[in-house]
Amino acid sequence: MKTLLRAIPAFLLALASHACLAAPSVDFLEPLPLHSRPLSGRSLAEFEDALGIGAKAGSPWYALDWRDGELHVEAFRGFRERPGAFDWKRPEADTRFAEPDYAQPPLLVFRILPRGTGPDAGRLETGTMPGVNVDETVREGWRREFDLHGRRWILRADAVKGPGGRSLPGSMRLTVTGVGAAPQVVLGRHAGLVFREQAVLWAGDLTGDGRPDFLLRRTLATGEVDHILSVSRTDGSHAAAGATHDPDDPENGFSSGIEEAGYEEWRHANSPRPYPEYRLPEARPATPAAYALSGPMKVKGIAIYANPQGGFLSPGVKRDFVLAFAGESYRVLAELVPTWQGKEEGPNYFPQLPFGLYGSGGGLTLVVSLQHRGVKQALLVTQPLMDDGPMTLSAGDLDGSGRLSIAIDWMPHYNNAMSHAWTRTQEPGRLVKRTSSFQSQGC
Repeated sequence: MKTLLRAIPAFLLALASHACLAAPSVDFLEPLPLHSRPLSGRSLAEFEDALGIGAKAGSPWYALDWRDGELHVEAFRGFRERPGAFDWKRPEADTRFAEPDYAQPPLLVFRILPRGTGPDAGRLETGTMPGVNVDETVREGWRREFDLHGRRWILRADAVKGPGGRSLPGSMRLTVTGVGAAPQVVLGRHAGLVFREQAVLWAGDLTGDGRPDFLLRRTLATGEVDHILSVSRTDGSHAAAGATHDPDDPENGFSSGIEEAGYEEWRHANSPRPYPEYRLPEARPATPAAYALSGPMKVKGIAIYANPQGGFLSPGVKRDFVLAFAGESYRVLAELVPTWQGKEEGPNYFPQLPFGLYGSGGGLTLVVSLQHRGVKQALLVTQPLMDDGPMTLSAGDLDGSGRLSIAIDWMPHYNNAMSHAWTRTQEPGRLVKRTSSFQSQGC
């Protein structure tokens, strides 16, 4: 008997273990955003209960990772409490935060929301998932065949052609076909998205229903990375959930005029009379501080794009100019790029991005890019029609670091102003790194 067990391939043993639970009835997938969030007076248990984590949970949450060419799934560990900095302007404020209980957060946290109920509803096997390590970049006409449970499947990529016969950004679609089965959309097209790369990482049977599931990766033109899980549903179609990671890890800020006014009103109504004011002592250095040598401001508030007269959009370069910094020349381009538009049947995922990023209008998308010594980097991708304008760019030593910095300001929607900043980097193949993203909302 022991000899027989040794002869069984490890892959089949893993499949046998994976099939212990009955396949869940998959309706759709729900992702869980992993950014830190204020507890706002709640206990950590109350915070997790509101998310459906812990003793009161329905379908369990799972953490997914891709390591060394293998897909790993484990039960989500939940959140931990992190104290925030004391705010002297709001001493009564609760500054505690909830953050994922991981040293390195997983790629994606998700759960299956099934039609049925019961003790195993939405429950998955955990561990290393058996399957096919694909790990290939997807392009128009790409095709990959693989076997699953002794059945042959074909995964294909197709795209819509644009001007000049090139594939339109956002038009790539993945479909899977099995013997005797109709093609199913694994991941559909999405209007306004512009990608640097799209890839299939893994194919296998995550849910144990005998049909293929997939882990996909997309890198946006501006560098953010999506990881998307596409799982076969009970009716044979697919459901998708994803998470977006920004490797630049910029500082994100938000300001709302209503919130600020509301807080001032609350403070006035609840403060003692007269309201005491305290001035804390300020430490002053005994000797003058030394600052980095700042270069001159080369460009300040120059208009690089505005809504077209009459609202008529046409593709092409709308602004093209050169700025100089520290003896080097940099070219700035603002262009309307044709992108796919339409309504696609099938699962999809829109990246988790700051407000105002990525969007299309009439099949065109605004792309602002920077060029230097043969390297071209997309700084900003957004919708071509804005509620106010023009979009402006400033460049120079904006942060006192002695390095080139670039800031772009624009208003993509009524009463919502955006300001993004980048700083020069020496990373191969890149010119600048995102350093901040700020949204100011008037109401």
